[in-house]
Amino acid sequence: MSIENSKIPLLKIKEVVLFPNMLIQFDAIKPESINIINTALASDGALFVINEDEENKDSGTIAKIKEVKKLKDQTLSAVIEGISRGNLVSTHKHSRVLYAEISEKTPILINSEDRQKNYKDEILSLLTQYMSLVSRVPKELFDIISNMKDLGKVVDTLAINLPMTDLYKNKILKQNEVDKRVVEIIKIMNKEISALSLQCEIKEKVRVDMKNAEREYLLKKQMEKIKEELGVEPDVDDEVQEYLHTISQVKIDEPIKDKIIKELKKLEKMKKDYAERGIVKGYIDTLLELPCSDEKRHDPSIHYITKKLDEEHFGLEEIKERVIEYVATNRFAEKSDNMILCLVGPPGVGKTSIAMSIAKSLKKRYVRIPLGGMKDESELRGHRRTYVGAMPGKIISAFIEAGEGAFVAIFDEIDKVSSSFKGDPYSVLLEVFDYEQNSKFKDYYIDVEYNVSNALFICTANSLENIPAPLIDRMEIVYLEGYSDSEKLEIVKKHLVVNQNIKYNIKNDKVLISDNAIMNIINEFTREAGIRDLTREIDKIYRKAIKKLFTDKQSSVRITSSNLHKYLGEPHYKIKQDMHTNIGETIGLAWTAYGGKILKVQVDVLEGSGQFRFTGKIGQVMNESAVIAHTYLRLNAEKLGIAKDFHRNVDMHIHIPEGSIAKDGPSAGITLLCAMISALKGQKLSDKLAMTGEMTIKGDIIPVGGLKEKITSAIRNNIEKVIIPEDNRRDIEKIMKETHGKIEYIFVKNVEEALEVAFGK
Repeated sequence: MSIENSKIPLLKIKEVVLFPNMLIQFDAIKPESINIINTALASDGALFVINEDEENKDSGTIAKIKEVKKLKDQTLSAVIEGISRGNLVSTHKHSRVLYAEISEKTPILINSEDRQKNYKDEILSLLTQYMSLVSRVPKELFDIISNMKDLGKVVDTLAINLPMTDLYKNKILKQNEVDKRVVEIIKIMNKEISALSLQCEIKEKVRVDMKNAEREYLLKKQMEKIKEELGVEPDVDDEVQEYLHTISQVKIDEPIKDKIIKELKKLEKMKKDYAERGIVKGYIDTLLELPCSDEKRHDPSIHYITKKLDEEHFGLEEIKERVIEYVATNRFAEKSDNMILCLVGPPGVGKTSIAMSIAKSLKKRYVRIPLGGMKDESELRGHRRTYVGAMPGKIISAFIEAGEGAFVAIFDEIDKVSSSFKGDPYSVLLEVFDYEQNSKFKDYYIDVEYNVSNALFICTANSLENIPAPLIDRMEIVYLEGYSDSEKLEIVKKHLVVNQNIKYNIKNDKVLISDNAIMNIINEFTREAGIRDLTREIDKIYRKAIKKLFTDKQSSVRITSSNLHKYLGEPHYKIKQDMHTNIGETIGLAWTAYGGKILKVQVDVLEGSGQFRFTGKIGQVMNESAVIAHTYLRLNAEKLGIAKDFHRNVDMHIHIPEGSIAKDGPSAGITLLCAMISALKGQKLSDKLAMTGEMTIKGDIIPVGGLKEKITSAIRNNIEKVIIPEDNRRDIEKIMKETHGKIEYIFVKNVEEALEVAFGK
């Protein structure tokens, strides 16, 4: 847009200085302003915009109206864009509109590249100082300025975005030479930085003076009351003074500080032999031990965290990834909610130990809060001070033990909590785990709001079954599956053996355990999802091996499959179960808290009147699975080649061996159905085929859980094929790499597909 000695409508505005390449919204409320906008729109939308300032009479910006909206009250809202600098030559009024004769200013550029670079470096340096003193400057401004090449635009952008007076902005707008414009912005920024630095110094001095004055005033007041009014013994005066001195030295939350001062007023009125005196002092001591809740630590580097977690734990990638995400988001967000993790898995998989490792990797202290068997709400929230022996709850006690507000609190065995007439501990956890409430948590003992939101909460549980749904909703659930045999092998080699060498202070080459020996320990001496029993067996080997090193004077001891029994005795389990199947028998896969398990299902039919009998300590859910399978069988009898009225003429007996062990769960539907069909048709199933999956009455196969443990058990027991629900394909893909070539997976969507695999076409 080029205008030279042109006459265009003149718009005078207040409180804003329009620069080239800048957009503003102007609300035309007065009739004069509305006429100016309409007149400009009638031609090409050009305006000359000038800021109404006593110092500025002729410098302004040639602009263009980009958009106009007519409001309900007949006023106008216009979006105006600055195009270029201009100079006011003269004005005249026509048809109630003021016109301006203007001349457009062509910017005079800086020719020297070195000069431009020096100016740019100086501006960036000043901007860094300025942004450290003024919080309301956009953080991205530094990056925008860094990437700009045109120094004229750099100065204009700073003038637009930095909080400076209109007087300063008009000075910059007036300068046509870029060189002078840069010098002007540097002068302005230096003045502003000096003024802001002085302000900060003054504020800090005032704060320190006020703090000292407050301390001095409090001490004097306490001394006056004790000596002149109450006549309390001199040692009491010393005691109160000591508390006041502590308050002045320690960083304490303001509500806590107010509460302590209030209690000190009570204390100074009490005589030395007054019974309640010790209770008040104990309460004050507890308040003084509370760390400042707003103190935060900077998280270490992501590389350091990853290294520490990998050193202490094998696998568990999902948890490690979540911790790294937490640290990364904290770097960008000024205020981000701390994660509340709940680690769910069978015993011995490393829930508590990984929680402790997270704390170590973040360089934070950790406090374990055991919840197993807790029935009393007061154990978490504390007891009111009216009770004898009252004390703070475990949550506040954890903050005192940690000595800082930003630590890791490990709520161990959260699924073992129960309610009683003394209250429900889960109700306290609901408050603690709620981001909207936990900044004002109130313990009954300390009786003052305390911010617990800076702590990182990690819970552990074996199952979610007993945890209330609202509490589950507040936590981020991470499932820890049991370890496969290959994972256990790596854990033994990389962690357990190393730990034993450190524990007994021996060199790495003194006790050597072969891979085959380790696999034998895993399969023949332990049956668990975790590694607790495995750790005990390795420890047992080390004790006997170290004894041998001393008694036999050997330089080293090597444990192999052939001599393993000398250290551990006879195997505790059969490495291969007898999986021979007869008519009416199928092999199912079960999951327990201690890992996977092979489960035989046996069905026999006898002449009778359609009775249905269960034995083998079957639970309610498995009982219902059998009923569903039986109903499906009746509905599809003819299609399956079974007499339509079979249920009237035969009794069916379902038995699952190992009758002393309770069995339950929603994954035996297809196994039960295949056993029933085998018994009714007299057709034997392969003893190399196992299956898992629940079914519906309509014949759909629905997904199940615990697949990793189930597959590990199947491989261990020489199963070659396993039928799995199609919806579990993604779960199998996670373990496909380590089980490749050891077992064949057959995915089925419905009963027809499963029966085709089990019985053939």
